Amino acid sequence: MEVLALRRTAPFDLVRPLATSSDAALSRAAARALASSGSRDEAVELLDAVLARATDDGVFLAAAESAMQRGHVPARGVLRAQLPPGAAPARAEAAAVLLCLGGHESDLESLLAVVATAPSARLARALGRFGHASSLPALIGLLGSGDEALVEAAGEALDRITAAGLREVVEEPWEVDMPPELASFASIPVPTRKVEKVIVDPARWDAWLRAHAAELDPAVRLRAGRPWTPMAIVDELEARNTPPPRREEALLELSIALGHAVPLRVDDWVARQQGHLAELRSAVGRVGVRAGTWAFGADRQHSAPAPPPAPSAKLLKATMAFTLPTAAGAALPFRAGASSPPPASTAAPAGKAPRVGATTAPSETAPRPVLPFRGAGPAPAAAAGAAFPPGGPSRAPSLSLEQYAWLYVLRKAEPGRAAETLASMGLGSDAAWSACSAAWDERLTSDPSARQRWLELVAHYRGLR
Repeated sequence: MEVLALRRTAPFDLVRPLATSSDAALSRAAARALASSGSRDEAVELLDAVLARATDDGVFLAAAESAMQRGHVPARGVLRAQLPPGAAPARAEAAAVLLCLGGHESDLESLLAVVATAPSARLARALGRFGHASSLPALIGLLGSGDEALVEAAGEALDRITAAGLREVVEEPWEVDMPPELASFASIPVPTRKVEKVIVDPARWDAWLRAHAAELDPAVRLRAGRPWTPMAIVDELEARNTPPPRREEALLELSIALGHAVPLRVDDWVARQQGHLAELRSAVGRVGVRAGTWAFGADRQHSAPAPPPAPSAKLLKATMAFTLPTAAGAALPFRAGASSPPPASTAAPAGKAPRVGATTAPSETAPRPVLPFRGAGPAPAAAAGAAFPPGGPSRAPSLSLEQYAWLYVLRKAEPGRAAETLASMGLGSDAAWSACSAAWDERLTSDPSARQRWLELVAHYRGLR
C-alpha cells in the first residue's frame, strides 16, 4: 500500500476497506493513498469517516494531510479543533503545521499560541511558509531559545518570509565516513567546508525589523519579501541548493495550495523530476491566484465550475428547497455592504446579509445538500452564460449567472475569506460587490426563468463544496 501510495496508483477499491482497518499501519498507508486514489468526492467521504473515528495519531494526521491535498474545506475546521487548549501535543503540532501550509490569515493567533506553548523546529519552519509579517517577533524570540535545531529553523523562517539578506559564511565540519583503518588516527584533521547560513543573532534581527516594519504588510502573505504565489514554490523545488527535506515540505505546500496531489517525487530519478517540474511550471503558470493570498485550492477559486445540465422535473422539485423566503417582487436576501438602503419594496430581510470582510474563521459545518447534479452541459439560453445584465451600474464588473452563483456559494461557505473570494472574481471592493449584487437582484426578481436557473446553480455548487 505504501508503494502504491507513492506511485499514486492505488486502486480505490483496494484503499476503501483498508482505510478503516483496525491495523494502524494499514489504515495510515491507505489514508495517505487517498490523496490521489479515487475521485475527489468518494475520497473525501472516506477521509471524513477516517477522521471521525481515528484514535491513532498517525492515522488521523495522514487522513488530515490527504484531505487538505484534496482541497476539502471542512478539514481546516477539524485541524483547528486539535489546537490548544486541551489538545494532544503530537496532534496539535501536526495540525498547526498543516494550517500553516493551507489555513487562513485568521489562524495566526492560534498558530502563535501553539508556538508559545510547544515550540519546535518543524513548526518554526512552517510559520516561515505561512508568511505572516506579524509572526516575525515570535520567530525572533525563538532565536534565543538555546535549542540549536529550533534556532536554525527560526532563522530559516525569518529569511524565507523577508529575504532580509542577514547571512554569513561560516566553516562547518564536513561529515564523511572514515575508512575503518583510519578511524583510530585521532590526529587526522576533520575536513571543513564553507557554508552560507542565516544569521541567528536576535539583536541583528530586532534591528532589521525596527528599520523595515513599515514596509511589511500584515494583510499580504510574504515569501522572500514579496507577495506569495504558487510559482515561488516551483522555484524552490527547482533550485539546486534546496535540500531534500525542504523540497518535501515545498511539495506538500504546493499540493495543498492547488487542492490536488502534485505528480512529483523529490527522490525520483533526476531526469524524471526535471520533466515533471517543466510540466508543473506550465500548469501552475495557468492558475489564477491573486499574489499574497493565503491560498487553499486556489485553482478552483478563480472561476465557476461547469454548470449542471438542464434538470429533470424531479430534480427541479428538489432544488425548490432553496427557494428564498421572499414575497413576489421582493429582492433576494443576499445583498451585502450596500452604500445606501434599498427601496422599501426591494429591501432584504434584516440580518440575512452575509458579512463582507469578516475576520473570524469561516464556518465549515454548514449543511451541504447533496443533489444529483453532475456533469456539464449547456444551460438554458435565458440565463446561462448571461453577462452582467444590461442597465446595471456601469462600475460593476461583468459576471455571468454561473459566476455569480459560484461567488455567492463561496462567500456563504467561507465568510472569513470574503475579500479574497471577491478578488478572485475581479471584484476589488465591497462597493463593487454591492453594485453587482444590486444589479443581479433586479434581474432575478424580474426574470422568473433566470431566478429558477440561479436556484439550480446554487444547489449544484453547494453540493460541490
